[in-house]
Amino acid sequence: MNPHGDVCVSQRMSISLERRVLRPWRDGDQPSLARHANNPSVALHMRERFPQPYTLADAEAWITLAAAESPALNLAIEVEGAAVGGIGLMLGSDIHRVSANKY
Repeated sequence: MNPHGDVCVSQRMSISLERRVLRPWRDGDQPSLARHANNPSVALHMRERFPQPYTLADAEAWITLAAAESPALNLAIEVEGAAVGGIGLMLGSDIHRVSANKY
């Protein structure tokens, strides 16, 4: 935690799961990201701003943006040494008043 009480996430942090690793995006992930993201079925389930076709230039731009985040909010999903997808967080400022989950 920093002096303001905020949780800090290291750029070297990784979360190892049974068959995958969640880790920050890094240089070298571009070809794998472009290969896996350039799929109409993937784009169908993404926000409209997700490019289709997904090019190497799109992958380079995304990884440059994600790698500059501090803390790292967008992580690569690595399977067998290759970045095959991603997962991200959106930090909010109103989470102390109402939970995002309603039952």
